[in-house]
Amino acid sequence: MYRESTFFFVLISGSSATVYAYLGEFHNMKTRSRAIMAASTIFGLGGMLMPAVAWLVMNNTWAFDIPFLGITYKPWRLFLVVCGLPDLFCALSLLILPESPKFVLSQGRQTDTIKILQRIYGINTGQDRETLKICAIIEEYESLA
Repeated sequence: MYRESTFFFVLISGSSATVYAYLGEFHNMKTRSRAIMAASTIFGLGGMLMPAVAWLVMNNTWAFDIPFLGITYKPWRLFLVVCGLPDLFCALSLLILPESPKFVLSQGRQTDTIKILQRIYGINTGQDRETLKICAIIEEYESLA
């Protein structure tokens, strides 16, 4: 029962929970809730706009033959491309975005973590990344007591 319900949850939420956790790592306590709320709003608006996009694209009757592929390109195929564009954008943005500093630190790569934090600092402030001086990162451990 547990495995089936977990699988069903993954089908519903997809990878959005991962996106919110990743987004939360790059914001301080003051701006974290606003950033996650903005991302949730964008995700919700996208879901509400999809039927309007479907109506605009699929409500046409044109057809375009592509003989070397052996298909007739119709509006429903264009709709699939339009639906895939946000995913393509997100996939390409993963090539630019840095690795999660919390994950890198958990792998024992402290110097890489410092470089990531300096890079984020440079992007957020517009200053040179070397102006953020970090010598070492002290890891916190939760006590069971």
